[in-house]
Amino acid sequence: MRWPRPDLTRRAVLGLGAGALLSGCLRSKRRGKPAGRPDPDAALATSVRSAEIGLIAAYDAAVRSFPALSGALGPLRKEHEQHLRALPGAGPSGAPPPLPETALPDPTGALRSLLAAERSAAAARVADCVTASSRLAPLLASIGASEAAHAAALAGVRASR
Repeated sequence: MRWPRPDLTRRAVLGLGAGALLSGCLRSKRRGKPAGRPDPDAALATSVRSAEIGLIAAYDAAVRSFPALSGALGPLRKEHEQHLRALPGAGPSGAPPPLPETALPDPTGALRSLLAAERSAAAARVADCVTASSRLAPLLASIGASEAAHAAALAGVRASR
């Protein structure tokens, strides 16, 4: 007995097998990473998302305690919401968790606290760039530059009671 289908030659079967193997290799390259390997940037992106949510919550606390600061702080807070939207992957939503009522000493103290938080966040994003992939590092650098600009902007805000 010859082949189960007389119209298929050995060469045709081998050609089909090689084509299927090649298409499988091409598909796995298009998908990005091999199955089973976790995304190395996922934990980093989640950490940055949490930090952004913390900054949003700090801005909310300052504005809640000192509404006169809302004009200066509102645009900076909105930029942190943009950072959240730009970060890849699933994670905490853009709405910060409710904070316990913490008494901020005065508007100047609130601004100092935000300034320190922005400086710390900017430095953390620089450190994050070292471990991030070439895909995520530019975004983290941009977020860090924005946070450094926020620190500079906050340094120029004058607190009024």
